[in-house]
Amino acid sequence: MQAYLALHCPADQVPGLQAACKGAFLPGGLRRDPPGGGRALLAGDAAGLVDPMTGEGIGWAMRSGQLAAQAALAAFAAGEPDRALQHYTALMKPVLFEMHRAHQLHRLIYAKPMRRAAARVIASNEGMQRAYLKLLAGERDYADLRPGSFMRLAGQITRSMLGGAR
Repeated sequence: MQAYLALHCPADQVPGLQAACKGAFLPGGLRRDPPGGGRALLAGDAAGLVDPMTGEGIGWAMRSGQLAAQAALAAFAAGEPDRALQHYTALMKPVLFEMHRAHQLHRLIYAKPMRRAAARVIASNEGMQRAYLKLLAGERDYADLRPGSFMRLAGQITRSMLGGAR
């Protein structure tokens, strides 16, 4: 990483950049604070938009960047650049709903006591497997999951954990 950075961002052009270079884990899950502050809007990884189920973040980075641009344009057009975050927060509601649903599903399936039972339930249910693959392929959103599907899945996992019928 340092060598790549040094090659493409020479120290004489971007002072101090190489010294500050370090890696970090991607923030998968749910970010509770606003996606920015003041006139700064956070998008992609910086806004915590990494799907905790799939690890996918490029699509969310592109979508949130598009929404940030729309919010900035709306705020500037209204002559109120300090309100860009308010516009952005409103535009981000569907994205944050998706992240919330993904986080709920992640907590259900990957909670330590549930992992093995969840794997058994999913392995025995072709419909769940197809739905998950469609989520991975971007053919479905978490919002497409029917109401009550989380509760049904939780019930099936619980029954599996207790050795009951699936």
